Amino acid sequence: FFFFKQKTAYEMLRSLVGSEMCIRDSNYNAVVVNDDVLNLNLPNIFNKVLCDVPCSGDGTIRKNRLIATNFSHKYALRLHILQKALLLKGLATVKKGGKLVYSTCSLNPIENEAVDRLIDWHK
Repeated sequence: FFFFKQKTAYEMLRSLVGSEMCIRDSNYNAVVVNDDVLNLNLPNIFNKVLCDVPCSGDGTIRKNRLIATNFSHKYALRLHILQKALLLKGLATVKKGGKLVYSTCSLNPIENEAVDRLIDWHK
């Protein structure tokens, strides 16, 4: 497993493997990265990759109304560039036949569908 950090590593691992007990008594091998993953060189070594990328958070407007007032297209475009770079890095680290999950809390197509098209291009 390979994590691109948004939540704490413990929360992410727990949600993926099911329970706290699985983590303590598990045989899961995980690499948790809380740093600039764009500088890592780990080609095709992971079976599963989770890209939980930074996003505008516009999918959480109901919980946080400030997101709506602070949102701008310029900010979304900057995030889009970073998200593409993170997804490409994730795709480069997953083994052939492995799985990659791309996650945001955004509803903005430029942060999801536009980035998601890279997966088809990469195949």
